[in-house]
Amino acid sequence: MSPDDPVFFERGKPTYQRHLAIQIVKSLYPPDSGDNQTAAVGQRLLEAARREVKVKSWQNEPTQVLVRLAQLCQEEEKKIAP
Repeated sequence: MSPDDPVFFERGKPTYQRHLAIQIVKSLYPPDSGDNQTAAVGQRLLEAARREVKVKSWQNEPTQVLVRLAQLCQEEEKKIAP
């Protein structure tokens, strides 16, 4: 099954779409592959996906990103707070 297949998006369940997308990436070009060439392609494609798909709201970022953003906000506030 590929992302072009209508079933990929028809189920309407983000967890299903996420799982399927991860499986496809893992089977082709995982960015964390032990093979340097495969990893390089995967990292290049990951960056392309990030450029092409704009997150509509910062609140939709993954939890790890939001936690780091909160930490950075707190650090920034400490710089300007008396």
